[in-house]
Amino acid sequence: MNCGACSEVCPKRIPMAEYFDMYNEFCQMHHYTNGMVYYGAFPTGTGKASECVGCGACETVCPQQLPIQKLLGDVARAFETTTR
Repeated sequence: MNCGACSEVCPKRIPMAEYFDMYNEFCQMHHYTNGMVYYGAFPTGTGKASECVGCGACETVCPQQLPIQKLLGDVARAFETTTR
């Protein structure tokens, strides 16, 4: 379970904890490559991983000291591009 502290401080309202859960489930554990279906199901007004502005506020509050900006890039590559 994620604490969600990162999402609370994000100026773009990116639900990082939920995206990381989804990324871990679909890409890391099951190697499922069509996560776009689930990624697009987030509510309107929710920021996409690629919308990160690099402010670093998320990394400042992360109790696990995760490289959140790098992880958001991984999520964006996995879910915002289509595989052929």
